[in-house]
Amino acid sequence: MRGIDPQQETAITGLSDKMKVGALNDLRGGEFTIALAPDLARALGARLNDKIMLIAPQGQITPAGMMPRLKQFRVAGIFEIAWRPTTTASR
Repeated sequence: MRGIDPQQETAITGLSDKMKVGALNDLRGGEFTIALAPDLARALGARLNDKIMLIAPQGQITPAGMMPRLKQFRVAGIFEIAWRPTTTASR
């Protein structure tokens, strides 16, 4: 998971052009919104505007023991970036 500044992201990467569902502008600072890659969205069964729960292993210590941090995010978009693994030619 990576955090971005949506206003600056358009100038830095081409992520806004890679949005398949939703728009990069739908990610707003201070709101708990998220953009997912299609494989992850499919695995989670998540669609635009669905809520998903993220769990961070670093949690809080309570009398009941370590409790992970939980936060709910609204799916604001799904993006796809073509990735091709590099291969090394056999010698």
